[in-house]
Amino acid sequence: MTLYHFTSLRNLASIKMYGIIKGDVPITMMGGYNAPWLTSDSNPSSQGWTGGGDKDKVRLTIEIPDGDHNLWKWTDVMKEHLETLVSKPEKELAQKWFDILNETGGGQDNWYIYKGVVSPKWIGKVDFL
Repeated sequence: MTLYHFTSLRNLASIKMYGIIKGDVPITMMGGYNAPWLTSDSNPSSQGWTGGGDKDKVRLTIEIPDGDHNLWKWTDVMKEHLETLVSKPEKELAQKWFDILNETGGGQDNWYIYKGVVSPKWIGKVDFL
């Protein structure tokens, strides 16, 4: 599957050597876990989450092997988290948080989480934007 990862120029050398090993997956307003983010949207202007920072200066084309179980759709990550919550207020608050993240990220259908290290061997084209 062809996906994209946006990053800053200062991270490129490390990514080429070690792969993509970091990413902030904010499951709640207070925290989340570390995992690389990938998107099916190659358009740099769709990356509203950068907030004017420099994490949209390099676009990496990533080829994830078919059937890799470490690749999760963002919607599935959200669903899994919502299923762990017990109370209705917790679920409502979590859903509002996910709605905010989806709006900032340009929609939920194009985002993926890789629960592992994205191998440098999977990095194809590197575009400087």
